[in-house]
Amino acid sequence: RARAEWAGLSVGLLAVMFLLSQAVPFYAQLQALVGALFIAPLCITLPPAFYLALRARAQRKLHLGCRAILVAMAVFGILLMVLGLINAVVNIVLEWEYSLPFSCLTEARFHSHVSRGTHDE
Repeated sequence: RARAEWAGLSVGLLAVMFLLSQAVPFYAQLQALVGALFIAPLCITLPPAFYLALRARAQRKLHLGCRAILVAMAVFGILLMVLGLINAVVNIVLEWEYSLPFSCLTEARFHSHVSRGTHDE
């Protein structure tokens, strides 16, 4: 029974990954979108925001300079997230011209990537 469950989960996961890879022919741009949406907030924005919230909850004052640096870090993280999202969406729109979901790599896309020196391997 355990082997049948494992086999069923493996085949199901393989099918989902295949459908995802075919539906999203521009995986690098999708990865950039997800990275911009989650990495900047998780690594840059949320830590200082949480620290400021914890200090406020504990009613412990923070020096003005330290507070300014933490707020600047949070704003910088939000700015990075917005700029990353804009860049990822623009790249997805540009790639959409050459690759539609469930389509193969076209000659035009291949040659445009080769001429730009960015062909995927």
